[in-house]
Amino acid sequence: MRNIAPRPAGNRRGDLLNKMNVTLMMILLAFFIVLNSLAVPAPSKKKIALGSLIGSLGILPGGPSPIVAKRKTLTRAQAPILPKPDSPAQLMGEFEEYVIRKKIAEDVATVVTNNGLELTINASMIFKRNSIEIRPVIYPVLDRLSHLLKRVNGPFVIECHSDNKKFKSARYATSIDFSIARAGAVARYFMDKGGVEHSNVSISGYGPLLPLFPNDTAEHRKKNNRVRIVYRRAV
Repeated sequence: MRNIAPRPAGNRRGDLLNKMNVTLMMILLAFFIVLNSLAVPAPSKKKIALGSLIGSLGILPGGPSPIVAKRKTLTRAQAPILPKPDSPAQLMGEFEEYVIRKKIAEDVATVVTNNGLELTINASMIFKRNSIEIRPVIYPVLDRLSHLLKRVNGPFVIECHSDNKKFKSARYATSIDFSIARAGAVARYFMDKGGVEHSNVSISGYGPLLPLFPNDTAEHRKKNNRVRIVYRRAV
């Protein structure tokens, strides 16, 4: 004789149906909360609404299922939506505001590309004349740059360039060697005083090989003497 599984008692069937109905209603409620929140610009309200939907499904870290939840809220203290990392455009915008406040914007040029950023600073603002020694007055700017570079958290290159004037130094044979030494001085500042990760820093020096302008005026030569910081985001 074939065994027939006993059917659930009336109360058990009713409890199961009630739980299913509650679950469905909570999912629908959370869904409408999300739709309503999309019309509200406040990011915090969007996170709460999406957290409610995730929590009602009970499958992601947003919160437990409403059947087993004992709390009044469906979201946990830890939001399920992680904040986006700072974008290069946002970081560069903050630095541009800083240099404008410091009234040094004429000696700083910034470029944001699709995969990173580029920053150029006049070398005369950073170094003492014909020296690799950094001017103390520029320390706050370099400290600000260190903070920016730590936030991008990726490899970057410090380049140094010069004009085409004849170079004379007992320590450095060519202007290219001198440019490399200057790039190294900036790198050491970022690493030793700014706390930038050593593995993210590299240097290069080009001397007069890559001028921005013809070296035909004092203004052009000044602009060709520059420090360039290039960050490329990994793709």
